[in-house]
Amino acid sequence: MQTKAEFINYFEQTLSPSIAPIENIRLQCAKYIKYNILLFVAMVFIVILLLFLDWLPNEQVVIPIVLVVVGFLFAIGYFSYRLMKLDYKKKYKNYLVRPIIHFVSPDLKYFPERSIPEGHFRMSRIFLEKPNIYEGDDFVEGQIDQTAFHFSEVKAQVQRSNGKNTTTHNLFHGLFFIAEFNKEFEGSTVLLPNKIGKGWRFLKRVSGLNRKERYVEMEDPSFNKLFNCYSVDDIKARYILSPALMARITNFAQKYPKQALHISFVNSYLFVAIAYNKNLFEPNYFKSILNIEQALQYFEDIQFVVGIVEDLNLNTRIWSKV
Repeated sequence: MQTKAEFINYFEQTLSPSIAPIENIRLQCAKYIKYNILLFVAMVFIVILLLFLDWLPNEQVVIPIVLVVVGFLFAIGYFSYRLMKLDYKKKYKNYLVRPIIHFVSPDLKYFPERSIPEGHFRMSRIFLEKPNIYEGDDFVEGQIDQTAFHFSEVKAQVQRSNGKNTTTHNLFHGLFFIAEFNKEFEGSTVLLPNKIGKGWRFLKRVSGLNRKERYVEMEDPSFNKLFNCYSVDDIKARYILSPALMARITNFAQKYPKQALHISFVNSYLFVAIAYNKNLFEPNYFKSILNIEQALQYFEDIQFVVGIVEDLNLNTRIWSKV
């Protein structure tokens, strides 16, 4: 896998010169954002001023004319900004994000507007509620040795109503990763973050009563400290979660303590949901793309996800998996 030092050199020598022309579009977008904010504030100020002043002649004619003119200017600025923003976002992903992904691995394919299908998201059995709102982007697919995988950003929300008010709750927002697992099996085994703590088996069983999977106490104390395991079959759970794999999952979780990890194994596939509190691979219009800070974060995020294959040793084929 490429090193951080290699990426810094790549950014400075190759990537930075190629994205320099896009910086001008970003500056224009930032200017339009400021222009629209100032114009909106001016429009509000003018409306307040006109409403409280009675010295204007023919105010019933003047006020609507002023509002129409200011509103027209605001609309022009807003729609011009929207068009420029779409153009910038497209170039940003094609000329900055795509090369970084290919730098991590030339075999990775990137589709900025695609995402993990909702059916695959639900198939993971990590989140049982059906989302009312489901969207995503930045789909990446590839293969490392024998393991095919794909991932994308996903935002799933649930709307709840009490008859009077409807509220929207985030079900999941982050990176959703799917890979072929290195063992053949049927059924589902789900690993959820352990928020209850050490022991408390009864509470862990109760918290899983809404699932068809049942709580399974694993033999690794370090693993149990981080995850609660639910499975349709405790024998299958132990077949999937070998001591070596539990150690790898534990190390993986400890390696990235800030990321909330949900993991499941369903019908010979591995699903990993990695929660983020930010939008991934999206441009910041007030930060220069020539600054390596953002590009370096993308590089590390992509390596983090692709590294799941190596961290969990998915390329080791055993028994019936070929």
